[in-house]
Amino acid sequence: MCWRPHPLLLTFALGVAVSFQMEAVAFRYKTPEKTDSTLARAKTLLAHEDVEEAAREFRKLIKSEPQNFEGYLGIADCSYLQNDYLKARESADKALKLNPKSAETFRRRGKINEKLNQLVPAIEDYTHAIALSPNNHLYLSDRAEVYSKKGEYSKAIADLDKYLKLVKSPNPRTFYARSALYAKLGKKAQADAERKRGDMIIDRNY
Repeated sequence: MCWRPHPLLLTFALGVAVSFQMEAVAFRYKTPEKTDSTLARAKTLLAHEDVEEAAREFRKLIKSEPQNFEGYLGIADCSYLQNDYLKARESADKALKLNPKSAETFRRRGKINEKLNQLVPAIEDYTHAIALSPNNHLYLSDRAEVYSKKGEYSKAIADLDKYLKLVKSPNPRTFYARSALYAKLGKKAQADAERKRGDMIIDRNY
């Protein structure tokens, strides 16, 4: 029999494994070149975790293209990774003023607001992201996590219901998280059922 962690001991953050700067993933295996555009070079440096150099390139982009929201979004990412969350939020605000239709920028600001323990604004940001991109399951798991932190367990479960409809191969942690939420609501039968769903996925993989 394989060991299974108790659901209440599991991290609820379903999106934690996903890099904060999602767009930088494509640049991870790229080497910065002198011929690159400023934006491409900045993203490549950020993907290589050279945060200070990346920030320098993003500032160059802002200076040369002050209406390019990606410059401010890049500074937000760099500041986030440097744990300067107030500066990160300020830059994300500027990015959203330039491009209020960017779902990913709302998500980034939601992450920043979580770090600042501003849970209501974080929920609002994730709600905007969901409205702009309703088929992105990550935004639903992000909002579910914040609802859980606020003790709004039924809302968290509702978001995870929608999340499960969008993913083809759900992680067993999703069901363990749902089990923990039902347990907090005192619904033992549902909690047990969700835990068993997670167990079944693990059993199929071993």
